[in-house]
Amino acid sequence: MGGEAMPGRATARSVRRRGVTFRERQLGENESGEPCLDFSQDEFLEAHARNDTRRLVDLYGRLGRGMLDAGETDAGCFYLTQSYVFALESGDPQTQELKTVLVAHGREE
Repeated sequence: MGGEAMPGRATARSVRRRGVTFRERQLGENESGEPCLDFSQDEFLEAHARNDTRRLVDLYGRLGRGMLDAGETDAGCFYLTQSYVFALESGDPQTQELKTVLVAHGREE
């Protein structure tokens, strides 16, 4: 993974994935008016390494909501599903809210 550009990983250039430009610690829009999200690959890796399900629910949930806001429904629902799975496993209070969003997008019953 060293040197790979991931969502939020600071690099000299932007990383474009599915119509969204990712930059570390920038939230809102980039200079081209494209949506940018505030995530670091290291945050995800740390949360996974520590099995910090509360943090994983938060990170994947924020990423999923950001993707939905950017009009990327499939990607947004994918990340929200990851958040939902961690929420179910840990009994996180966000479980019902995540389910509601996934149901609204036809991804859960």
